[in-house]
Amino acid sequence: HPDALLVDVREPYEQFLSQTPDLHGVALTAMPLSRLLNAVQPWLDAQRPLLFFCRSGNRSRQAAQALARLGHTQAWTLAGGLALLPATSPEPDPAMYV
Repeated sequence: HPDALLVDVREPYEQFLSQTPDLHGVALTAMPLSRLLNAVQPWLDAQRPLLFFCRSGNRSRQAAQALARLGHTQAWTLAGGLALLPATSPEPDPAMYV
């Protein structure tokens, strides 16, 4: 879906230690699962399609289920997580996390 937003629900240290696939211009944001419910209201109001992802798919499934329980009809998870995808992006730049 062209309006979909990909949401990385990994913790910041995990994002730093691993690679995020090259998404070629797809809208991407990071919102750790530990902080998701405190920041979810704008997403509920907009009903924008959301695809949550994490390393294994467990936390992204929890995020999608939580939004679905709150009434968001377009919350999805990347089954299996990033662990199933080949690593294609360069190593993270430590300066991004200072």
